[in-house]
Amino acid sequence: MVMYTITLGITLLFYSILYNSGQSRYDASGTLITSGDDLNAEGLTAYMFDIIYVTWATHLTTAFISNKFWYMYLVIPGYAGYKILPMILSYFGNSSPAPESNDTEGKSKRQAKIEKRQGKGQDPCKG
Repeated sequence: MVMYTITLGITLLFYSILYNSGQSRYDASGTLITSGDDLNAEGLTAYMFDIIYVTWATHLTTAFISNKFWYMYLVIPGYAGYKILPMILSYFGNSSPAPESNDTEGKSKRQAKIEKRQGKGQDPCKG
């Protein structure tokens, strides 16, 4: 019951943030101040929707199927790690660039591909 209350509180918080950010705001004279944020935007808006959906799915499956569905919440930190880990690795310089091939001799990949096709007698315009 404690987990349900905590996750419901987080969901209601995210819902109120999304609701308020999507609302238009007017001043006292009725002039539009802001038309509201785009709720189809990427970034935190999309992540808040995702957390709301995971919470709904967890609550429904836990209520009707099994209490083991609380483990579905591990998807959220797992996805966060999946998105953040490449940024951390690139920050520390652990990502090595792919080795360049010497056979193109400074030509673009497209130009090398066209020359290769011409060498085989194929028309480079046909794909």
